[in-house]
Amino acid sequence: MSISKKILEERFGADTAVILLLRVEDQHHNRGFVYMAVRSSQFKAFQAAYRTGKVTNLEKWGTVIAAGDGEPNEAVREYMEEEFGFNHDDPVNVI
Repeated sequence: MSISKKILEERFGADTAVILLLRVEDQHHNRGFVYMAVRSSQFKAFQAAYRTGKVTNLEKWGTVIAAGDGEPNEAVREYMEEEFGFNHDDPVNVI
């Protein structure tokens, strides 16, 4: 699953978004990744909730851009870099 920057801009309007790369684990201990956008005004609250394990539904906090099992492959990484200017050396990017 992936969305474009245009769709994200339509969802967020004039708000600034923070793009995150999260490492996640499901109830069966399968690991994966999620790129998501959180409104900058909600970022600190999301960060605090995520760190304490209180985030159970990412879509309540923002928009999932891309997700998958394991680590993002080269195609996903390139998409995030080209479409969103994502810097993989910094897992938190503001657009």
